[in-house]
Amino acid sequence: MISFKTARNAAVAGILALGAMASIAAPAQAAEEDVALIKAYVGKWIGRGSAHFADQENPESIQCRMDVKDADRIRIHVDSRCSLASVVVKVGGTLAYNQSADQYEAIVNAGSFTGTAVGERRGQSLVFQLRDYTAENDAKFDVDASLALDDGAIALNLNLRNKDTGGVTTASVPFARR
Repeated sequence: MISFKTARNAAVAGILALGAMASIAAPAQAAEEDVALIKAYVGKWIGRGSAHFADQENPESIQCRMDVKDADRIRIHVDSRCSLASVVVKVGGTLAYNQSADQYEAIVNAGSFTGTAVGERRGQSLVFQLRDYTAENDAKFDVDASLALDDGAIALNLNLRNKDTGGVTTASVPFARR
């Protein structure tokens, strides 16, 4: 379910929601190589990007911080904070490799935003894709977001479509280690 009053709040929360994965259960015997792939991103990250709002001609700057920590043997924990104009959103969570399902998984939770993302491994890269096109009355936006862990960098991309107006807001934030 997504319940945001403005595209600005939804953009910041959506970026953080995907970048900060909420806790999931994973089996104790995860494949070492798969766990090593996500553990390689432990550290402090900083991101700067832009958002293009459907109702504005010029993009706005987004600044984010992400702290990725070892949670346990098979998980990493993420604490994130992004700011866009006067909006600041904080989100925390976890992502892991689920060996029994043979997939990377994340449950995304940021305030009223909740969704599930499954990661697809592409060589040494990992891409989580989240699509939420709910028809619920209080869901003002369709969400299409991705989080890519690729070659020692993190990239977040977000597309929001306002169900009332059809307007599309996009945001993109590349992260680098601090």
